[in-house]
Amino acid sequence: MKILESKGFSTIGYFVLPEYCWIDNYYQPLEKRLDSFLKRHPNNEEVKAIIESEKEEIALYKANKSYYSYGFYIAKKCD
Repeated sequence: MKILESKGFSTIGYFVLPEYCWIDNYYQPLEKRLDSFLKRHPNNEEVKAIIESEKEEIALYKANKSYYSYGFYIAKKCD
């Protein structure tokens, strides 16, 4: 929130996204599609790097979800 304020925004509100939002609605559907995406782009090093990055993020979240979460911030530009 300090960053928003330092950029001239006023925080209206925020909320922490619950675990199920990330697991059920984002990470699980994403995981199911990674292999098929790679099969469509088998020799593309950039695609391989993106997939590895996504897998690392998913593993990091699953291993540490008790210690951090994601938030959603609502702000408006100050006059």
